[in-house]
Order: sequence, then C-alpha cells, then structure tokens
Amino acid sequence: MGKKILWLTLGLAASIAAALAYGSYRWQAETNAMQARLEAGRLPMRPTHYHASELNGLPAPVQRYFRSALTDGQPMVTAVALEHTGTFNMSLTEQQWKPFTSTQRAITQRPGFDWEARIAMMPGLPARVHDV
Repeated sequence: MGKKILWLTLGLAASIAAALAYGSYRWQAETNAMQARLEAGRLPMRPTHYHASELNGLPAPVQRYFRSALTDGQPMVTAVALEHTGTFNMSLTEQQWKPFTSTQRAITQRPGFDWEARIAMMPGLPARVHDV
C-alpha cells in the first residue's frame, strides 16, 4: 500500500510540474507573438529628429518645458522598454499586498504598448497578466 501511495504522489507531482512547464511555455510563446505583432506594426518616424521650430504655436508653458527637456537635433524617441517592481493590493476590502514585477514596451509610431506583469500569488505560483 505504501509504494502505491508513493507512486501516486510522484505521478501527481510530475503531472503538476508538467502542467506548469507547459503553461509557462505557452505563455512565453504568446508573449513573443504579441510583441512581434507590436513591433511589426511600427511605422517610420517622421521627422526623424526634433527641431525647436516644431514648438511654434504651442502654449508658452509647453514650449518652455520642451525647450528645457529636449535638445535641437536629437533623434525622436520611437520606442521605450521599462521594468517595474512593486506591490499590488489583491483585495478591495482589506490589505493583501503581493509583490509584482513587470516589463513594458511602448511604441510611439502607430502607438501601442505591451505591459506584462507577474504577481506572486504564493511561493512558486505567479499570476501573469498582459495589458495591451
């Protein structure tokens, strides 16, 4: 009887490990496909470089900000990759903060983004989400 329970336990553990590995593989494959679609939709940036003359006609506070933040002739930003860490409250009524990490890819021409987060639900079992 003891060997039978051991084999059943090992079989169950192997099944769970296989299911988690397959789920992780599928998640990564879908993530790669989503990010490839995002990149494939990018359009060439026109103009390719910033020129201060583009600010003419904008409100004075906007002009002041961009004149201090940008350098004439600098390349236009076409995409950015970000990484985040923090905590996320999993409850509307109480404090159930869980740690999370995320990555985000934002595209400026044909605007779009992919935000992918992993929230630790319990040790070894993250919840994964996308926002696109």
